[in-house]
Amino acid sequence: MSEEAKHRLRKLKGKTVYLYDTVTKTLIYISDSKQWLNSNIKIHHVSLYNCLNNAKLFLERFIFSNYPIYEFPYESILTEQELIDLIETVKAQYKPKNLKVKLF
Repeated sequence: MSEEAKHRLRKLKGKTVYLYDTVTKTLIYISDSKQWLNSNIKIHHVSLYNCLNNAKLFLERFIFSNYPIYEFPYESILTEQELIDLIETVKAQYKPKNLKVKLF
């Protein structure tokens, strides 16, 4: 299956996920698919579920939501590569409070 076909299928079948940065207090990315987030920013599907359904912060910084949060401005939408780079940078600097947490 071609990349274009995969992209179209992901848009049709996927659920939209909004990603917000609590440091800049802005919407930084809109994903068409949870699977894309799992694969590209290396978030485990259980962690993503907890972030979406239990309002847990990812890396104590990012908010995932199934719905737009209108209190956050839509100014800083990142490209896919910029998002991946930002997440990798934050992961490198992240120091978990729970010592049992393993980073990828």
